[in-house]
Amino acid sequence: DMLSAIATYERKNHIDRVTLGIDRKARTGGTVGPAPIGYLNRKEIKGSSDYRWVEPDPQRAEHISWAFEAFASGDYTVVALSDELAARGLLTIATERRPARALHPSHIHRLLRNPYYIGLVTYKGAQYPGLHPPLTTVELFGKVQTILDSHRTGEKQVRHTHYLRSTIRCARCGSRMVFTRARGNGGRYDYFCCTGRHERRNQCDLPYLLADEIEDRLTDYYQRHITLSPDEAHQAATAVWAALEKAKHAAQRDAKRQRRRIQQLQNKRRSLVDAFEAGALPVDLLKERQERITLQLADAHQRAAAVEVHWDTIEANLKAAYALTCDLGRTYADSSPAARRLINQALLRVVHVDTEDPTIRTPVIRDAELAQPFQTLLGVAAAPDSASRTEDPRRISNGGGLREANMVEVMGLEPTTSTLRT
Repeated sequence: DMLSAIATYERKNHIDRVTLGIDRKARTGGTVGPAPIGYLNRKEIKGSSDYRWVEPDPQRAEHISWAFEAFASGDYTVVALSDELAARGLLTIATERRPARALHPSHIHRLLRNPYYIGLVTYKGAQYPGLHPPLTTVELFGKVQTILDSHRTGEKQVRHTHYLRSTIRCARCGSRMVFTRARGNGGRYDYFCCTGRHERRNQCDLPYLLADEIEDRLTDYYQRHITLSPDEAHQAATAVWAALEKAKHAAQRDAKRQRRRIQQLQNKRRSLVDAFEAGALPVDLLKERQERITLQLADAHQRAAAVEVHWDTIEANLKAAYALTCDLGRTYADSSPAARRLINQALLRVVHVDTEDPTIRTPVIRDAELAQPFQTLLGVAAAPDSASRTEDPRRISNGGGLREANMVEVMGLEPTTSTLRT
């Protein structure tokens, strides 16, 4: 009848107006629905106006920011990160129906995939710049996505960690060495094994090696082969600082280029949204291209951060680095596992492990590749031959001296938020 038709028409009009309002809110960066953990939905009524906004949760936002930093470091799996966040006190917001509780690993996985935390609002498959403040950087978000993608393509997550994981490799076949923990004979035993042999990818016959014995050999290696005399340290520091001064102008040009690239990518993202709203781009293709732009933006931000350096900080850290290399062996021996991991990450690209004798499971460090800037600073790669493993320790020397031309490639002289690369 007529009244029923009028009611149906008004209901449809009301739905259309609400839908149009939600669409407009999302396109202008507003949050549609409840904000994810780490944020709070706020509401204030002034007269006849209803104001709504989203702000960081003072109790949870810092945990979310830390979660992205921790996972991007490669030291945590999703399960381990879930356990650590629970230990740090991160809980969901309690409701009338559900009490506060720790986040399940599946929730952590969705959290790490959510672009809302870099300031983007996703609505009907499209991404819009949000009005809310981000809790992590585009750079860290891109690293997290890369790690999650590697897990999806078959790299298994493990619960047990060791500070030498990702540092040592098999000297016989070049495969990664993975850490494993076994129990038996009333005790716990930590081993490293070659993945080439373990997964039967090749004919490698390197036996399982005790982790603590490898630790001792690497400590000895630092004490015998990686050090600088005070004179060598001063000479190298002078040469590196001269090269850094020359690199300053190149870094400024690169920073300008990356800022221009970031602006172009942001414009391209807006053009994609315009094409989608005009019906010229399907949602699946929009999503694919926006994900690609997000990764490109992460790369651009990372490159821009890498050249936005603080020269006073670099000089101070350079002096600290050389003070460290003058007595690095003892420093490494006295350090905690966490500190040793940081030292290894700073100085070593890879360490090749083998056994002295095919019939004995006693490990030995065959060679080690130094990372920059220490490969240049120490003059040569740390690769002792059999004659060097004697009672007389061989110290890495600079030989004919350090040339300024070799000092241009310098990494790790600023804090973790910024590095220099020319």
